Amino acid sequence: MPIWKLEFYPAEGQRHSPVDALKGKCNQHEQAKIVRMLASLQELEPVNWPPKWVKNVSGLVQMRSGNFRVYLKVIDKTIVVVHVCRKVAQEAKPSDIETALANLNNYLNE
Repeated sequence: MPIWKLEFYPAEGQRHSPVDALKGKCNQHEQAKIVRMLASLQELEPVNWPPKWVKNVSGLVQMRSGNFRVYLKVIDKTIVVVHVCRKVAQEAKPSDIETALANLNNYLNE
């Protein structure tokens, strides 16, 4: 049973929506894998999250799944997904981190 709520920000249809990125960039298999991984994270305390899946990047948690990166933040009892992007290099693109941080800042200021 999930101990964390899961929220995507910004909402579907808005600029830089992680839901839109999942639907537009990922095939069905990749979408399902990411959703399963997020569901698994919802059932564990962050200290128990698999280290092969996640790492801290610029104050965010970066979850890696195949050729994709999912940026999220734990706030209160909610996992907030703020950005989904395709992995194009070993290091995260600064523009992806900037987008994720901007989305997080907008979320916190609403």
